[in-house]
Amino acid sequence: MFKRRYFVALFSIFLSFPSYSQIEINNQKSENHQLVPGTEVFMVPPPNFLAMGFPGFVFPAADASMLVSKIPEANFLEIESELAGIIGDQKLISEVEDVRINGFQGKIFTTEEIKEGDPITYHTLFFGDNDFVYLVMGMCPSDHSGIIESIKESIFSIVYDPNAIESSIIPFSVQVEGTKMKEVGERSGMIFYTVDGKLPTESTDKTALILGSSIYPVDVEDVREYTVNRIKQLPYTATNVQKSQLREVQINGLSGFEFDFFGTKGPGQAEELVYVVMLFKDDKYYLLIGNASQDFEENLKLFKKVSSTFRLME
Repeated sequence: MFKRRYFVALFSIFLSFPSYSQIEINNQKSENHQLVPGTEVFMVPPPNFLAMGFPGFVFPAADASMLVSKIPEANFLEIESELAGIIGDQKLISEVEDVRINGFQGKIFTTEEIKEGDPITYHTLFFGDNDFVYLVMGMCPSDHSGIIESIKESIFSIVYDPNAIESSIIPFSVQVEGTKMKEVGERSGMIFYTVDGKLPTESTDKTALILGSSIYPVDVEDVREYTVNRIKQLPYTATNVQKSQLREVQINGLSGFEFDFFGTKGPGQAEELVYVVMLFKDDKYYLLIGNASQDFEENLKLFKKVSSTFRLME
């Protein structure tokens, strides 16, 4: 059963009563389509958007990005019925469009939120059937209307191919034995950990860890600036991080940075502790993100303990 808290935690989008329309789309793969790493989804990226080694695309100069993620243990009808109950009592959706993409049911939401004082526009598509659901989300500062439109066009270029998913051999690990964390498993090239080993968690303790890496090689000229930009892409409001605030770390032969802060995922949401470690080796990066909504001091110790066990697999 798709849990509302998973939806809210993942996307942090506040909904209002929207206008509706319906779109029918039939796509075929072209030479411009790219397989989104770690997924079964092909897309035509918007102009100037680059593959940066994660399941999506980024336009750094415009602070714009796209993310593709498969929602675990969900089917589209369950999500649709859940959304129908949410739409009536929330505030920020401007439009909802029913879509069919190559025969798959879907809904795309256009929303806006204020982040660090600036309006951000999101296009968020859910599509699937009784066996799978994918989320495709694009975000961009609202004053870039041309980029916003190109993001929507890119979303509508989707081709789903269940035989196309890249094999994902996870080349790294951490040790959680002796801690409260349990491995959930791998999703889109990332390893998830929660207190009960479930995603979404059913525990009252929402402490979570995510471990991932770049999938494709990345060209990083300034590792501090790259780390700051990656932290700012996390779904938290008013994330204030400067290069000078990053703390250098050395973990099992890898060098990088750590940073922790308190943030919320939107108005009315609980404050969370967020801990980030980013490590670099050759043309790849490795990322650990921990978040907790309680017992901040103890959970920070937990996150640091687990991150210190990070190692590459031989």
